[in-house]
Amino acid sequence: MPYKILAPVKDRKKEYRFTAPVAHLLALVSDQERRVILETKIYCRSLIRYIPWFRTSKGGGAITFANRRWRSITYTENFFSNDLSRFGEKAYGNDTMAWLHLSAHEVGHIKHGFKYGSLLIYLIAFIFQYIRFGHGAAPLEIEADQGSNTLMRWHNYLKINSLGDIVSLLQSDQQDEVIIAVLDTWWEAFQCDLNSQA
Repeated sequence: MPYKILAPVKDRKKEYRFTAPVAHLLALVSDQERRVILETKIYCRSLIRYIPWFRTSKGGGAITFANRRWRSITYTENFFSNDLSRFGEKAYGNDTMAWLHLSAHEVGHIKHGFKYGSLLIYLIAFIFQYIRFGHGAAPLEIEADQGSNTLMRWHNYLKINSLGDIVSLLQSDQQDEVIIAVLDTWWEAFQCDLNSQA
């Protein structure tokens, strides 16, 4: 299980949720409610949850299913493994930034679930766009990319200005409330910088 990214759901085998600091970070970059992200169920691809169909040899991926009442994200196995002999450099089990980058994109799709209301309509909208535009150029994918793009801009801003490191903070032994307070401070500085450039 990814270190300090996910927490197991009690009494549920192979079901996880984002930790509070990670859910908070994802809420900041995706403009999604933290409560909604905390309630999202996280799974590893398996025989029962056989999609997404992304190849792990190419980096794998994830798929989000959502409507107004529930949501889940299923990641490919390489995101839950450090087995270099099986996945090579695509074993992202402890790659916090790989997890955050993909998750910032995936939680963007939760908004689409709320927008369409019904899982069936949500899936039809995606299928239509994938057929018409292709996966990477689908408007819903481009919209979801805003979260991961914002995350990377924020991450780079912190590094360039020597303000801190998101990965180190999340992996620290600080209490969740302290980590969240630091994230808020860094986010406010980033937002002030963006506003001063506008």
